[in-house]
Amino acid sequence: MQFDALTGPSATAVLAGFALELRASDAAYEEDQPIQLAARLQFRGPGDATTIYGLGAGLITFDIEQLDGTIRLPAEWPSECGEYRVERGRPYDGPFAKSGSFDDDSLDAPFYKAFFNDPQLRLPVGKWRVTARVDGSQVRCGGKGIGLEATIIVKVQPA
Repeated sequence: MQFDALTGPSATAVLAGFALELRASDAAYEEDQPIQLAARLQFRGPGDATTIYGLGAGLITFDIEQLDGTIRLPAEWPSECGEYRVERGRPYDGPFAKSGSFDDDSLDAPFYKAFFNDPQLRLPVGKWRVTARVDGSQVRCGGKGIGLEATIIVKVQPA
C-alpha cells in the first residue's frame, strides 16, 4: 500500500537533518488480517540533496517485536552497500519488507516459517511493536549511521 494511503497510527523521528515517519493502515487488526505498513524518509538538512549509503536491499528496514509474547523479528542486515540520493521535497518511501532468520529448533519456528512464506504481514493475537529504521551513513559504506527509529504499536485481536 502506498504511504499516503495509510491513515492509521504514525510516528516520526527527526535527527541530523532527516525525518523518518512510519505509518500503518489501522491501530487494531483481526488475526490473519494483513497489516499494511510503510515508512518515509525526508531530507531536511542543508543543500538540495544528500547521499546515504545503506543496505543494498533498501534504505529502510523494519523490526517487529511481540510485547506480550516471545516472537522477535529484528531486521537482518546484509553486507552489501547501496547508494541512495535523497532530495529535499522528494521523500524516499520504503514499503514494508520482511527480513530476518530463525533457529529451526526454536519453539516459535512454526510461526517463523509461516511468517516468511506469506508475502503479507500477518501476526498472531497480541500487542506488537513495529520499528522502522534508517541506519545508513553519509560516509561511503561506513562511518557512523544516521540512527533514525520510528516506532508504533499495533494490536491483533481474535477474529
